[in-house]
Amino acid sequence: HYFLFAAAYENGSVQLWDMRIPTRWERQFTAHSDPVYALDFHPDEKHWIASAGRDKMVKVWDMSNPTKVQNNYNIQCITPVARIKWRPERRYHIASCALLVDFSINVWDIRRPYIPFASFNEHKDVVTGIQWKHNDPHMFYSSSKDNTVYQHMFRDATRPADSANPVGIDIS
Repeated sequence: HYFLFAAAYENGSVQLWDMRIPTRWERQFTAHSDPVYALDFHPDEKHWIASAGRDKMVKVWDMSNPTKVQNNYNIQCITPVARIKWRPERRYHIASCALLVDFSINVWDIRRPYIPFASFNEHKDVVTGIQWKHNDPHMFYSSSKDNTVYQHMFRDATRPADSANPVGIDIS
């Protein structure tokens, strides 16, 4: 997979290219119903790629089948997603940040897509970049339109699931 790269388009499609064959894409699939803003290959699962876009979704695609790309996981976010980045050494964790309005960075466990695993809320404007420290799943850096760069430590994260109500009841 050394020669593979991906391109995202306004029509929601993703193309996979082999750099050794620049005249034609290798695979193409419709990933989103709106423009795709971000792609990230999984660092360990070589057949996984995540995509995110204006449709407020983060999707994980399995490309191991040569004839069909399969959508294995979906995360519904509250705003369009501008950036995503897989967490190193954590197979099911991916970080995301919004295009507008929401200034937090959420780290999701893709097996539990309804609430973020961890959230970082230091920025006062839209996050413009996320970068994990090399091979360190406990630290990452982020930049923002608020002209700051933060170093985040996982031990300082807010854990939204810890304050979520674990029970629901309805009486008629």
